Amino acid sequence: MKKFIAILLTLAVVLAFGAACTESGPSYSVDSDGNLTINEPIVLRFAAPEGKFEAEIEKFKVGFKKLYPEVTIKFEPIAGEWTSQLLMQLRNGSAPDIFWTEEVFSYASLGLIEPLDRYFDAYNVDRSNFYESMLNVGKYNGELYMMPREYNKVVCYYNKKLFDRTFNAGQYSLEKLPPFTYDTEKYAATQKFYPANGWTWDEFIATAAALVQRVDGQIATRGADISVTWGSSGPNIFESLGGTIRTEQNGAEKITFDTPSNRAVMQQILDYMKQGVFLDPVHPDTGEFINGKVGMFFSSRPDTKTIDSALDGEWDVVTFPLIGENPHIVTGCSGYVVNAASKVKEVAMRLLFYMVSEEGQLQFSETGNCVPVLKSLKDSTVWRTYPKADANHDAFLWGEQYDDVPYKFKFTNTNAGAAFESTWKNEITEIVRTGNVASMADAQKEFDKIFDNYAV
Repeated sequence: MKKFIAILLTLAVVLAFGAACTESGPSYSVDSDGNLTINEPIVLRFAAPEGKFEAEIEKFKVGFKKLYPEVTIKFEPIAGEWTSQLLMQLRNGSAPDIFWTEEVFSYASLGLIEPLDRYFDAYNVDRSNFYESMLNVGKYNGELYMMPREYNKVVCYYNKKLFDRTFNAGQYSLEKLPPFTYDTEKYAATQKFYPANGWTWDEFIATAAALVQRVDGQIATRGADISVTWGSSGPNIFESLGGTIRTEQNGAEKITFDTPSNRAVMQQILDYMKQGVFLDPVHPDTGEFINGKVGMFFSSRPDTKTIDSALDGEWDVVTFPLIGENPHIVTGCSGYVVNAASKVKEVAMRLLFYMVSEEGQLQFSETGNCVPVLKSLKDSTVWRTYPKADANHDAFLWGEQYDDVPYKFKFTNTNAGAAFESTWKNEITEIVRTGNVASMADAQKEFDKIFDNYAV
């Protein structure tokens, strides 16, 4: 952190930043060496959804105050539909200086938030220390606008009690291996079989099938919840298993959902639900993963605390299974952006970069369910001991070469991408409800409406 402070105090020449605030704003200046001088107290307005981010913002307040005692950070919680509220504030000049967002298109396409690329050089911040997939989430037209809040990817949680009942009750041995690649270190320490990072989809399916338990002919425990209605899981599984969703025709993108290949994938998923291998999200007859009635669950780091509490620590995590010859693991994050019209933009920008400094990320890690966005902190015990030190925390980092963005970001038309995610959830839910792939024809009509509404 000392290096970061020195960088902030001895910046390279930043001619493009301007020498001072407007007359109507608080007074500060930046000299030719990049030193920031604050002449009057500054209130920096920081907005984020109500009830979610107070803890981390309080941490940032304390650290930033040590660097700039003249700056007071005012947290402004946003309730309800925050995007529309922020757009209104940005247009009428009442918006906060820095705020949280899940996407940048709504703001960057209108020139309402500040592009960030040039600040990496000005602040001498090593861009290669960031997980590139997280930076990609915050881009618009190739330019970075959002600083990622964390490094987050889809992983597979599993119930250790159900695994022990199925695989560690004496029926397996090294001579008769379980249907998954097992973690040799955990086996050496515990003589128990648990899955290892890098396992495959076929191993995952065999494991899920083995976890199914029936009582009097009825399914009592299901194998896995693959979160098929979730936009960060379902579409990736579909395409990895041979389906196709987003296509281009005559230079225009479209959604091709009701196809033979997609029907085959959907039928396979429906069959696994009938067999108990997968959770049926519409008719959850046995209960859910957090009820101890499902062996595995696709989710991400923010669910760790809830899972730990629900399963009383009897859980662990492993990587999302690799599917096919070109595997993908979906990553994603929210982040923070700076109001392009802020009268204290230089101060807001320094707070933004402070939050992703090593000190800022360690403070963030202390608040709970997050993985730092800096590679230099990959081995930090601050996050690796939460909520328990013996979990397979490497799963949250493993396989960077497989990182892929959430499916909604694959669309050139970003509005269409956002609409796709909500439509996907609704239509997959309906198909599962009917239990018939023929209803994919109706889903296709709903997907077609997206591009009718958001034609480029």
